[in-house]
Amino acid sequence: MTITVNGRLLNMNIGCRTFTSISKLMDLLEVKVQHSSIELNGQPIDRASFASTSVSTGDKLVFS
Repeated sequence: MTITVNGRLLNMNIGCRTFTSISKLMDLLEVKVQHSSIELNGQPIDRASFASTSVSTGDKLVFS
């Protein structure tokens, strides 16, 4: 799965899956939950939705 995180292209090796949740992605990238905001493809994501929001190949995330 290839995604863009904070402007950097990343090729994630997550097996045969083509998507993952924001929560799982944060674990894989070792990103702290304390980030004040996360945008997925330009749309802000509510913290309560991290586990249920899917990230797919080609998506763009911004952690701030």
